Amino acid sequence: EKGEFSPPLITDLKLSYSPPSEGQRPEHILTENNLQVQIKKPKDIFRPFEFLSDKYPALYFCFTEPLKKGPYSFYIDVDRYYTYPDNEPLPTVKWQYFSKDGNWKNLNVLDETRGLTRSGMIMFSLEDEMSHLTLFGIDKVYWIRGVITDTSWSLCELSAGGNVASMIKELYLPGFTPLLYLSISRILTKSRILSDIQTQKKIYPAPGDNKKIPADDKEVADCEEEIPLVIKNLAKEDVKKVPPVINGIYLNAVIAVQTETIEDEALGSSSGRAGETFQTARTPVINEILWINELNSLSEAERSELKKEPDMVKEEYNEQGQLTGFWVRWNAVESFIDSTPADRHYIIDRVSGEVVFGDGNHSKIPPAGTDNIRLTYKTGGGKRGNLSAGEIKELQSAIPFIDNVYNPVASAGGCNTEDTEVLIKRGSSHLRHRNRAVSVQDYYDLAFEASRSIARVKVIPDLDDKLEHRRGHITIVIVPYSDEAMPLATSVLKKQLKGYVEERACNLAKIHVVNPAYIKINVQAELTTKRIDMIPTINTETTKKTREFLHPLRGGKDGIGWEFGKVPCLSDLYVLIQGIEGVEYVSTISLVLITEDGSTYRVYQDKYLLPSYSLIYPGDMDIKIKLMDKEETG
Repeated sequence: EKGEFSPPLITDLKLSYSPPSEGQRPEHILTENNLQVQIKKPKDIFRPFEFLSDKYPALYFCFTEPLKKGPYSFYIDVDRYYTYPDNEPLPTVKWQYFSKDGNWKNLNVLDETRGLTRSGMIMFSLEDEMSHLTLFGIDKVYWIRGVITDTSWSLCELSAGGNVASMIKELYLPGFTPLLYLSISRILTKSRILSDIQTQKKIYPAPGDNKKIPADDKEVADCEEEIPLVIKNLAKEDVKKVPPVINGIYLNAVIAVQTETIEDEALGSSSGRAGETFQTARTPVINEILWINELNSLSEAERSELKKEPDMVKEEYNEQGQLTGFWVRWNAVESFIDSTPADRHYIIDRVSGEVVFGDGNHSKIPPAGTDNIRLTYKTGGGKRGNLSAGEIKELQSAIPFIDNVYNPVASAGGCNTEDTEVLIKRGSSHLRHRNRAVSVQDYYDLAFEASRSIARVKVIPDLDDKLEHRRGHITIVIVPYSDEAMPLATSVLKKQLKGYVEERACNLAKIHVVNPAYIKINVQAELTTKRIDMIPTINTETTKKTREFLHPLRGGKDGIGWEFGKVPCLSDLYVLIQGIEGVEYVSTISLVLITEDGSTYRVYQDKYLLPSYSLIYPGDMDIKIKLMDKEETG
């Protein structure tokens, strides 16, 4: 057709030349090894290829100025899509710096990343001065490195999106849909299956597909349609061999918490009566410490006895050195039922900020006094603290030597106070399971009780951590509240949920907590408009609304997100885009999945198969906007 062309496809290219009969010697020879270029003379004897002297893989950090003793810190953001098992031995990372004596010396390090397998802080200090070293073609710079001191990460090609065929074991299970341990998913096209058959791998169609299993490469080549979606799994024994993916490394990082500390707030004065209540000025109350001045009610011997536990008392003196306050720390309990008259206990409602004391029979009564009850606590939190990367950019108060701040990664974990509707629903489920996990529904309800940060839960019974159908094993798939396109639970949240459920489950039950297998959905759409000036606006608005529609937690027609294994209807996307101002009509919409090697797999509505533990998330938006022809306008 007019305006279209097909460039030639070159499958083989050979170049040759005939040198002059007398020959020609080069004037210079350049070698480039490890990013370092060197000029050699033709008469020199040299090695054309040189390798680093490192015995093991290493991660290098370059500094233009030498670091002093420290301490220093940086945050390493490891991709949470890859989860390494806690009970498996992981690589040991040895952190070193190049010192003034010309050797690599070990740093004093506190490493929270478990060998670069999860996000966390790395804090370090130096015992000696640094010296500059030329590496990778960079002169007069200073180096710190992390050396992997074993060969655990042997499948290095995976970090480059490479060859899954190199893995020791891959599973295609037809009987049930196993959960991805590392969530490595692939779309199998004819060419991919042909490649797998040549390596003698067993192939199965996607779960729910009743077509005949292709037996050989001829049957695959004769297929008229693409093979449906198939999930490929990495065996557990190979998990530790997959190198981590690092999203970013940030120097001078600190952990930020969305709370404000209230020091020694005066709750009031005790009258010495039973069952007194007091109210905090701010709510909610987090990590409170309650102090009561008992100077006038304790003997010298009693004070001496309490001082044997320094963390339980604080003494105050005036300018003349006289003791003016003897503050004793009291402890919070859920109920006074087990409290004795000698116990210093109180009950606190951390949501409302109400503090209640005992009646003298169950817990002591605070001694009478003026402003003798103080509370140190933190307040804040909530969903408003969950911010996208880069949203925090202002210093609220000046800090010496700090020019600016920003959050390189999204903050997460904040949740609002439980509302009445959710409380009523949780109350009825609590009466049913009575704090014990027996049925699948019990595990489901208890998972939500473990943390208010959890938005979605899927419980898969009889599945173990080796991806095998095995009774007594329970796998819980969770999705946290997040504005990110692909919400991933942190290792801390997964550990918290696992511990909470294990305490309430049968001793024989084996609990596993994982992230879902995310399915990336790319959208291709062709639109038509009458107004050329509206094209940029239409493109921006279409991209924004489509990505929002596909968001796993707030997408869909109702804005409540997508359930596990659910897929969007093309008709809903037509309606969504057709309603954007300036769009005359939508010509075509396609949903496309992209493999790691860049090949595409177009999904048709009647063949759209997703595993029950998978969850969609928005990928790339390819929006083409055409100006309506005059004939169409007329």
